[in-house]
Amino acid sequence: MIVTVSAKAKKQLDKIPDKVFLHIMNKILALVKKSPNLSIRKLTNRDGSRLRVGDYRVIYKVTVRELQVLSVAHRKDAYRN
Repeated sequence: MIVTVSAKAKKQLDKIPDKVFLHIMNKILALVKKSPNLSIRKLTNRDGSRLRVGDYRVIYKVTVRELQVLSVAHRKDAYRN
């Protein structure tokens, strides 16, 4: 599976502290490997799902061969458009 990161998510990842960044990247890799111990929920107000990583949320969408990371933000800002 190919992982793509949107331009918006890249900017957001640049602002995140290194320790949290590494934790988020490990969770995304676990998502690609389909680990069962992840906190994932389908979004109701828009397409995609969210992955909970501590106080941060990774908004993503899965297609047949691709995992698209759309947004990475603190939980207080994660669901704003």
